[in-house]
Amino acid sequence: MALTKIGPGAFPSGSIIQVVATTSTTAVNDAGAFTSFGEISTNFRRAITPLFADSNLLLEAQFMFNQHAGSVSLVQQAKFYDVTNSADVFVGEELGSRNRCTISHRASHYDANDPDQMTMRGFIPASNTTARTYTIHFRCEASGTNYDFNQSHGDTTSYGFSCPFIFTIKEIKG
Repeated sequence: MALTKIGPGAFPSGSIIQVVATTSTTAVNDAGAFTSFGEISTNFRRAITPLFADSNLLLEAQFMFNQHAGSVSLVQQAKFYDVTNSADVFVGEELGSRNRCTISHRASHYDANDPDQMTMRGFIPASNTTARTYTIHFRCEASGTNYDFNQSHGDTTSYGFSCPFIFTIKEIKG
């Protein structure tokens, strides 16, 4: 029987109703400086249509990136973004001029090929059963750099890497 024919009472609270995922091994070369929040790639989008309005959505993403700024250590920020409703989701509260984000990161860098990993999680109410699409927006504290996603800047067997991107959304019964 299709899930749409089963009433919401058939699932106890905490049940996973559905899981949707986007994976990509496509590298995003020279994606830009990201001096303001912007979408990394439309390839990283994930759509979901919640089956129940009282469900919650668990958004999880993991990806690798590298900055071209060499030994400069920069703060990077990322957030989940609802493309359908043009809204940030699961971000911090407004506190002065701080950037509202899902996660912030700074790593120590030796050169332009150092890998960084970002793992993000967000938990939001579904609120309705309308289809929506989510993506990830990214930014950097300073200009003058450039980013690669899913791969290293240099192509070598010594330190080069090529990694997949994954973005999953789980609908969980409220």
